[in-house]
Amino acid sequence: MLLSVPTSLLEAKENVLKIWDLNDLSEENRVLNTGSAISKVAFNPVKQWVAAACENGVHVFDLNNESDDPIAKLVVEKPKKEKATKHRPDTYAATALAWSSNGRKLYAGFTDNIIRAYDVNIDESS
Repeated sequence: MLLSVPTSLLEAKENVLKIWDLNDLSEENRVLNTGSAISKVAFNPVKQWVAAACENGVHVFDLNNESDDPIAKLVVEKPKKEKATKHRPDTYAATALAWSSNGRKLYAGFTDNIIRAYDVNIDESS
């Protein structure tokens, strides 16, 4: 899965997001690890954030920040009666992502068949 942003190119493969500078494609500029398989990626052009839908939830990374750690992790736990077994995780996987047109909301669909809307706190002065 590839996603182009103004000065970078993103690739989601297995459990990592690889980011290349478009001016130098010889090697990736950054590698962001989510810890589980990535199914979808959504880019927020307002703040240069990228969200990754994964088996263990949604990971949001700030591409302007030098840290490779996510700025947010959105996890939906299963009810206690459906808790994890050897073959079933204790959280729902994220399967769909979309940012609102103004970049203030992140919509995420999970394997419990519910789409959740998350408000994003964006500083208006920047």
